[in-house]
Amino acid sequence: MEQEQIFSYRFSIKQIFQEHWGDYLSSHQNSIPDYVISTVNKMLNCRNPQKLGYHKYACPDHPEEFIVVPHSCKSRFCNTCGKILTDKWIAKVEKDFPHSPFHHICFTIPDSLRMLLDKNRFLLDCLFRRRIKDHSFLL
Repeated sequence: MEQEQIFSYRFSIKQIFQEHWGDYLSSHQNSIPDYVISTVNKMLNCRNPQKLGYHKYACPDHPEEFIVVPHSCKSRFCNTCGKILTDKWIAKVEKDFPHSPFHHICFTIPDSLRMLLDKNRFLLDCLFRRRIKDHSFLL
């Protein structure tokens, strides 16, 4: 009995777009908004010194020795840049949560307030912060 061999491949979004974006774009050019095309192009050019530029750092004592650091796209859509931005956002948001071994806080909003909060989303933040203050003695 022959055993089936299983292969595991890891692909990035960038690799998939590099292989298929050109064909997709030529087939759907008129239906893709400009901002989507721009975002995909940023991601495809990320860390490409010829496309986005670079900084060149040289050793003052050995100017022939240098390192080239390519610019990044800083797009949320990019695997690398998006991860970095997400990590920074998480670190910032975690400061708003109480220090505890858990990070899941849930409270229910009565039906009578849902329409008001849906139209005035900023009130959700106020409500959340007030609720945390009311229960800070539990933490």
